[in-house]
Amino acid sequence: MGSGSRALGVAAVLAFGLVSACDTGGAGGADDGPGEEGAGPSGLVLLHRGYAGGDPREEQRLVFHDPDTGEERTAVDLPDGAVDPMAPRLPVHRQFSADWSYFAYSTPDTPAVRVAALTEDGSAYETTAELDPPQGEEWSAPRIHGDRLWFAAQATQQSSGPDLPGGNQAGRTATAMSVELEDADGQPQEEGELPLNDAGRPDGWGVGPDEQLSTSRDEQTVNGTSGTLRYRQRGDTVLGATLSSGQDELRRLRVAPVWGENTVILAPRAESGGQSSGSGGGARAVTVDGSADSFEETTVFTPEEGRVRQYAPSPERDLLLVQDDAAWYAVDVDDPGGGSGEKRFDAPRDASMEGYPLVAGWA
Repeated sequence: MGSGSRALGVAAVLAFGLVSACDTGGAGGADDGPGEEGAGPSGLVLLHRGYAGGDPREEQRLVFHDPDTGEERTAVDLPDGAVDPMAPRLPVHRQFSADWSYFAYSTPDTPAVRVAALTEDGSAYETTAELDPPQGEEWSAPRIHGDRLWFAAQATQQSSGPDLPGGNQAGRTATAMSVELEDADGQPQEEGELPLNDAGRPDGWGVGPDEQLSTSRDEQTVNGTSGTLRYRQRGDTVLGATLSSGQDELRRLRVAPVWGENTVILAPRAESGGQSSGSGGGARAVTVDGSADSFEETTVFTPEEGRVRQYAPSPERDLLLVQDDAAWYAVDVDDPGGGSGEKRFDAPRDASMEGYPLVAGWA
């Protein structure tokens, strides 16, 4: 651990008393299942990059919106540049603790991972710890699960050699690491090897409810009447899935929290130019049965404009808020009505490249 690391303060935990998020894959930091409700600011929680049209690097805020009207209830400042304003579809729901007291982040201009704690008055997250990697390494992709900070450790490109053709990276590997949030001066422990995507970056990993590393290698395949479902799960919880039928392909939106248990919400993958494949561009709920040899699917939402961008499940998992290009809609999960949702409010906008704030959870 670098000399810049220091223990996190705990005053913020007692000060703001923010509620747990709707799932441990969102605020709460794990990738599986719902969290607990509590007292404090509530609503749909969105991370704005370029709040109110301001500088997308400097004006970053976590905002609690009324889930019925979209009205802002509480806005909390983030450290400048904590979230890349040019990067699309970021799963920021993994970066907050369950009580919203901590926020973990890394930036492209440094190999370090940082942790920010909520101030006593609840108005901002201030950086309280910087975890510096050893020479020749970079630490990235932080996420919070329970009382631990998880991140990916990887040799820098300069120390591992030049790129190989075909997107492979010469000698590059990645390891999942974790350390207690309130003991950032402690030595991080290795949790396991991480798969790399075609760009040579750690991808497709998470933390299960049993505090164990989960990677995309735990994949199963089921053939159904509507296509082939490839998915991975830990216990009964589906962590990621892809449904393929001919030229159509639907995937779990990583930008949105995991639904939990044996159900996953899928939507057409984004293609170049912002287009999508898949009939109608709608979202489907896919449930894998207990024997894992079949699945059921239901169309839960068909967008009125554009495509499905992101969604946020309620803490009880009885209501789904879904955003298309223009607005947020509410869907009764038990009776989705053939994919038509009730419009709640126009989608908030920010000055990021995406043009709208990212789902951080539902408090």
